[in-house]
Amino acid sequence: MKTQIYPENPAALRGFFSWLKKTINNVVSAIVEVSHNPLFILEIAHDAFDGGGFTFGIGNNNGSANLFRESGYFEQLVSLNEYEENMLDLWVEHRFLPFFKQYFLRLKQFNNQTPSIGDFTDYYNSVNEFLGLIKWYRSFVLINGENGLTMNALKVRNQFLTFQINLLETELNNYIQEKSISVSSRLTSKTINTNEYIQLQLNLPASLVIEMLQITQNTISDPGINIINEPPTKPSDNTSNTSGMIWMLVGFGAMYLLSNEKEKASKKES
Repeated sequence: MKTQIYPENPAALRGFFSWLKKTINNVVSAIVEVSHNPLFILEIAHDAFDGGGFTFGIGNNNGSANLFRESGYFEQLVSLNEYEENMLDLWVEHRFLPFFKQYFLRLKQFNNQTPSIGDFTDYYNSVNEFLGLIKWYRSFVLINGENGLTMNALKVRNQFLTFQINLLETELNNYIQEKSISVSSRLTSKTINTNEYIQLQLNLPASLVIEMLQITQNTISDPGINIINEPPTKPSDNTSNTSGMIWMLVGFGAMYLLSNEKEKASKKES
């Protein structure tokens, strides 16, 4: 049986017409539809691969550093053949994108309806768990490989994942700044169950330890976030007195009406 040979794309196509640029633009276009700040995402798409890196920061807490400002940082590192590109396309479309979009959609829901502190804490921690997992995975997969993907495909997919996790981190940090949320987080080691990420079909052990930022409910301070399940407030003495006076007036009114009715009835009888 003759083995089919897929030609490599020319080295020149690693840049402007590369799989990496095309796929990042496709994913960004999909994220725009579910982002709480689509203008910001569109600016990234417009600014991507302009030869000088991105003109605004991605991947830090305040959005001020130009992480992608290195020349050629997001030029595709290696060329891919047709088979490799097809395999990556299938993975992005059916595995990665549906899973990845949920994080942006959740922020959009928060933007439309203010979350409770508990809901936002859970979301923040889940995002950072995902970020920590992908950061861990990028090194792991280059050593252990993955079925169906060549080393070149894995290297380019790692570049793709680096862009996407920095995009998500920046989206989260921008939301925090927009809503004036004060968040205190700490770097912690956490053992995670990778079954939660089975949709991504990554070569992962059943459990692993990652480094991630984590917060608790008590470390968030934001007047714009609802606090639910608060203990009932004990009414003040003034409130109790006022309530009592109202019920007394209602009682006197009822007695007065009954008295009038009896007086009218006795007059009719006489």
